Amino acid sequence: MINFFIMMPPPEDIIRGLIPSIPQPSGDAGKGAYLVVASMVGTTVFSGLFIIRTTLVKEAGWTLVDYKKQRNDAAFSVVLMFVISAAIMAAAAGTLHAEGISLSKASQMVALLEPLAGPMAASIFAFGLIAAGVSSQIPNVLMLPWLLCDYTGAERNMTLGRYRILVFLISLLGLVVPIFEARPVLVMIVSQAFNAVILPATVACIFYLSNRKDLMKKYKSGWIANSIFGVIFLFSLFTSTVSIRGLWQMM
Repeated sequence: MINFFIMMPPPEDIIRGLIPSIPQPSGDAGKGAYLVVASMVGTTVFSGLFIIRTTLVKEAGWTLVDYKKQRNDAAFSVVLMFVISAAIMAAAAGTLHAEGISLSKASQMVALLEPLAGPMAASIFAFGLIAAGVSSQIPNVLMLPWLLCDYTGAERNMTLGRYRILVFLISLLGLVVPIFEARPVLVMIVSQAFNAVILPATVACIFYLSNRKDLMKKYKSGWIANSIFGVIFLFSLFTSTVSIRGLWQMM
């Protein structure tokens, strides 16, 4: 946030940037605007968040009595995510975009921190990059075992051999970049764009379950909730189309 205020673009540029639009794709393969937009949606509205959050709420022992607490907790998380994402994009707009620089290497991102951190920018960025990777890896590798436990009604005991093997195999996917010498930025964009593709299926499943009277009883979704679901589903279809178009441009 401090870095954002130091390198903040002119207020009129920020206001113009709030108007939804898709910029012209650049010539660099894999850096098309459609793919970038889809990846930004994919990393923010990650389908796995629904799984992780509901699992944690269940393990916390929250019930309908704690609905207000859950709602406040969710609202705080969403606002914080919005502020952090906005600060990152605005800081990038005030540094790299202002100089006409596009990112193709992770090392270029160090420039975002230089106005605030100076010579320490590289060290801070390396530490942050590792922390971001580890924090994302934990829920990513646990998601499939958690789903299997939920589906079978089994206890979430991750020390069992079958779950350890499953987590190990999923962790090996992290070696794609060093083994195949892939570009980290490109891999990151493509992987997040795939999240946008599976988002419509996730929304559709939530819509189906929330409208099952035998499951939800008196808490079955009403017309207001279903209308919101419809808008979200249409938005997810749009982002999926954008993601597929971006992947096609890259290929």
